[in-house]
Amino acid sequence: MRSLFPLNKEKQRIFLSFRALFLGMVAFLILLISIFGSGEETLLWLGSFLFASLIISWFWAYRNLRGIRTHIHLPAGGVEGNSVYGWWEITNPSRRHRALIQLEGKFPFLDRPQIFAISHLPPERTLRFTLQGTCRQRGIYRDITAELVGRDPLGLFLVKSSYRYSGQFTVYPRIIPMHHFPQPEAGHILEPVGVLRTWEGAGQ
Repeated sequence: MRSLFPLNKEKQRIFLSFRALFLGMVAFLILLISIFGSGEETLLWLGSFLFASLIISWFWAYRNLRGIRTHIHLPAGGVEGNSVYGWWEITNPSRRHRALIQLEGKFPFLDRPQIFAISHLPPERTLRFTLQGTCRQRGIYRDITAELVGRDPLGLFLVKSSYRYSGQFTVYPRIIPMHHFPQPEAGHILEPVGVLRTWEGAGQ
């Protein structure tokens, strides 16, 4: 079993959900009405609370994946059409609790993606998940990528960290024994289907 480590540094992308956009528009309208319209203090507090919820959710989602480490353990190769097994480790080196994390692996040599959901990742702990799939078409595969996906408790923001892993995976051709092919019946004479000619002298 070989250990594959990420080649690139951690790159986080934050996506805004429709609910976050809607909540931000509502908070902005409430603040406008409270300031330039009725001037009620209740609306001002409500708009401020909605804006504060957006900022806290964004900060929580951004910090949730910071420092998380992942390692993938796979064999050097497999046989076309056969099953292959490995494991995927995710480590939380900090003293903070992490939650709502999803592992999404894209392994082009397997017949299906590998997706694992983590509801809670304790501090200074490592979780291990089993990778299992069937080897696809033979060849040498080097494009091994994975993503860590995190969400805030309100589901307003989506954070993705993409990784590209070192190493390669080789899928070898499947060898079929000769007894799997149909054999001629006893007493049956095979008819020639062509003529093999042998040329002597200098080739043209």
